[in-house]
Amino acid sequence: MRALQDVYPVMIVQDRYSGVYSGGQWLAVANASAPAGGMSRMAFVMTHDGDGPGSDDGSAMAYWEEPDEWIATGDDPNEALQNLLNGVKASLLGIDTR
Repeated sequence: MRALQDVYPVMIVQDRYSGVYSGGQWLAVANASAPAGGMSRMAFVMTHDGDGPGSDDGSAMAYWEEPDEWIATGDDPNEALQNLLNGVKASLLGIDTR
């Protein structure tokens, strides 16, 4: 499990589609200011345009078929954060595990 400082800044937000596509009502995003899709991860998740989890129904459904490794879901904010901390890979954070 990763420590909170490893994934800071973290964004936790309600899923636009209430978990219909993601499987969880809340989203947790690791390193929210890091780039994704030509913008920050935070903006990528929140935008209603494009191909992210907050886009139109078809794009959101496609996104959640193979989501990025820096995002996790949960039925409440704490569960989403815990799932993020349990699932994020060290390689995504630039942590040397050797």
